[in-house]
Amino acid sequence: MEYLIRNATLSDIEGIMTIEQLSFEPAIMESRAVFEERLSIAPDCNMVLCSKVDGAVEAYLSAEIWSKNCVSPEAFALNHSPEKKHNPNGSLLYISSFALAPHLRGKKISFEGKTGGLAKRFFSKALETLITTHPNLKEIVLLVHQDWKKAQHIYTSLGFQQVKVLTSFEDFNGKSALIYEKKL
Repeated sequence: MEYLIRNATLSDIEGIMTIEQLSFEPAIMESRAVFEERLSIAPDCNMVLCSKVDGAVEAYLSAEIWSKNCVSPEAFALNHSPEKKHNPNGSLLYISSFALAPHLRGKKISFEGKTGGLAKRFFSKALETLITTHPNLKEIVLLVHQDWKKAQHIYTSLGFQQVKVLTSFEDFNGKSALIYEKKL
């Protein structure tokens, strides 16, 4: 199967929400309203992976650009409004959500002459696009559940480093949240 990576639009919301619902427990899913707000407030910070055959959304990456001074544990709350934090001229890219359709997890693909996992290839290419589009970026930050080892492996293999642990993170039902960062 061949895939296309492009900016997400509001017309992708059904596919994004389907993947969100299949990927996360209800307690840690983000709302449709928040995704719609992200697509409206920061349209060039949201990417999708689509099938070239039928156009189906198979993965998404949602991000916001922040000023460095707005990073705090509270900043990572689920369903926070991007309108209050997004600054198109900021220097920090916050990856607010990333997921691949479950039926594609673990699949290897050939993309631009390299073979690897589809999730990693999409994540890497989406970041490359965002970095090119936003030359003011100096670092990327994301938060990941302590139990999501495969996601952690993707992040570390792409140069992210764990920089902080938020123990008993409320939005993860008391489990720890790990903050990863990558300097550009």
